[in-house]
Order: sequence, then structure tokens, then C-alpha cells
Amino acid sequence: MIYNFQALRALAALLVTFVHIDIFVAATGLTHRHLDFGNFGVDLFFVLSGFVIVHSTAKSDPTAGSFMLSRIVRVVPIYWLLTLGVFAVAMIAPQLLGATTADPVDLAKSLFFIPYMKENGLIQPVLFVGWTLNYEMFFYTCFALFLLVARRRLAATVILTSLFIGGISLAVQVVQPDSLILRFFGYPIVLEFVMGMWIALAARRWPEQASPLAGPVMGLAAFCLLLHIVVVADAPRWLAAGVPSAAILWAALMFERRGRVLSGRTVQLLGAASYSLYLSHPFVLQGLGKLIEPVNGPVVGIFAALIAIALAHLVGIAIHLKVELPMVDFLRGRPRKGLSVRTGRPLPSPMKES
Repeated sequence: MIYNFQALRALAALLVTFVHIDIFVAATGLTHRHLDFGNFGVDLFFVLSGFVIVHSTAKSDPTAGSFMLSRIVRVVPIYWLLTLGVFAVAMIAPQLLGATTADPVDLAKSLFFIPYMKENGLIQPVLFVGWTLNYEMFFYTCFALFLLVARRRLAATVILTSLFIGGISLAVQVVQPDSLILRFFGYPIVLEFVMGMWIALAARRWPEQASPLAGPVMGLAAFCLLLHIVVVADAPRWLAAGVPSAAILWAALMFERRGRVLSGRTVQLLGAASYSLYLSHPFVLQGLGKLIEPVNGPVVGIFAALIAIALAHLVGIAIHLKVELPMVDFLRGRPRKGLSVRTGRPLPSPMKES
């Protein structure tokens, strides 16, 4: 386990929740545009995913089939459960939702990670935050395919996966096809997975290297993210957010190698629960938002936003411990485990290494 990466997951999940508190802070004059900085959490998740896949594959040397099965077991159960929850709400109380309707075809596409466009013009599944999982599953599928083609040789798998993903992205930008699915999976944000893979591959070749430049690199990356928000908001996302996210990941790894580790029990638990938090926080934020909707004021909105973020984290942890982990353990046929009282080390979650 790389403890600093768990801390980055906790940070990424927290950032994403900020994107969706606009319902609370609208009365203060803040809009969704002012909260867009939280989208960087997704870029962090994607770069981390690329690293973790290579890192975990190097340790376990799975077959293509066992690799894909492992990813499915980690990602799919809790996502399907919460997606069905949203669909149930769409059937019972559609007035509580916006562009999400109880369409069985949309549900099927959502459950099997097929992108489609909603009535609001956005490419989102029934559980709208699941759009990122469409990319995750695309990346996993590509990696598994080339793990098979390359006969489990890791470097060759990374090279072939990178060429395929990069080639699709370049072709889509040049040709601009009519196919929504091709345009979706060819969006250059997929290059962030490639960045993470290559950092992991380099880290294996220099396993003991710890650069003193970690601090300056992390500071520069944070500055670049701020510059993107304030000055060059129209810059390509993979460049303006993906490259700094990759730099932050590298710096976190260097800090870990130098013994500067965020290994506290709370931070590690939040990182482990980041996937459940990511999927469940819309339920908490939008539910609480509906409750306070009649009370419209800046002070109430700010306090409600803070309470909603805290509550979302508590709910995410509860779902992780009581729902997500038991389901994964059951599907893997292993006895249920808990937290280590001595170390506080959490069990793995879908967005971390095996």
C-alpha cells in the first residue's frame, strides 16, 4: 500500500463533493463555475487508476481474465446497487430528479457502461457521477486486452495500451466522428490513465529513487492548477489538469520514499472509502438540498453546505464498511475482515491496488 496515494484519494473525493454544493451556496452569488476547481478530483482519480493498475499487476501477475474479473468485482457491485437506487427514485418520485428518467434502455446502458446523452445534453448514466466509470471500464478493458496480447509482459502491455488509447484520442480529434461513443472514449482525458501507467512503470525501474524535488514539483503543480482556474480556463483538460495531477502523484510517491507519509487512521479510512463517497455523495447533497430549499439565504446555505459535506463523508464511510466491503468479500469468497485496531489500516477499495 502507498499511504500517500490513499491520502490523494481522500483529497480527490473531497474536491468532487465541492462541485455539487452549488445548490447550497447559490444565494451567496457563487455558481457552478466558481466550484469547478473540484473537478480536478476526477483527474487525480484517473492518474491514480493508471498507476495502480500497473503497480498491482506487477505484484500479482494476473491473467487477462483474472485481472478483468478483479476490476469488475471491485467496481461494479456498489455502482449497480446505487444506480438501481436512483432508478427506483425516478420511478417512484421523478419530481426529485432532473434529467434522469425511469427508462429501461438508459438503465441497461448505465449498468453496462455504454455512454448515452440525456435530455439535458450531457453524456451521463442514471447515476450521473458514473460517467467517470465508463472511462475506468474502458481503460480496464484495453489493459486486459493487451495483457492478453502481450502474454502478461508488463512493459509491452503498457506500451500497447498507451498506443491504442492515444491513437484513438488522436483519431477522434482529427476525424471528429458522428458516433457519440467514439467521441466520448476518444476525449483526451483518457490520456491521464496513460500518464499514471508510465509513472508506475518508471517507479518500478527505479524502486529506491527519492527525489528532493518533490516539494517544488507539488507546489508548481498546484500553481498550474490555480493558473488554469483563473487565467487559462479554456486550456485542454488533459494538459491543464492531467499533467499537474500526474506531477502531484509523482511528488506524493517521492515523499513516501523519503518517509514523509500521511498514514493517519482517519486519512487512510477516508481514502479507502473514497469510491463509496464518490458514488453516494449526490444522494446526500441533493437530498439535503431539497430539505433546505424553502430556506433560501447565504448564511443558511454555507452552514448547510458544510454539514452536507461532513454528512456525505460519514455516509460514504458507512457504505464502504457496511455495504461495499461485505459485497466484495462475498463475491471473492473470503471471510469478512475489519480494520486493524493496532494500525488502523483499512481494507482495499475499488480505486486502489489489489
